[in-house]
Amino acid sequence: MYEMRFMQDIPLSVSINEAVEICKKYGGEEDAPYINGVLGSVAKLLEPENPEGE
Repeated sequence: MYEMRFMQDIPLSVSINEAVEICKKYGGEEDAPYINGVLGSVAKLLEPENPEGE
């Protein structure tokens, strides 16, 4: 979430995908979809600050 909030040079989708991949490696079966959902919700809140492609 730090990366999503403060590192605006990284697209939100990249931050989410990185977190989901880490979760798949170190978490359980149900963890990755949960993390994806939570970070997807956070991304919707941050989109006006960090529009896609900027």
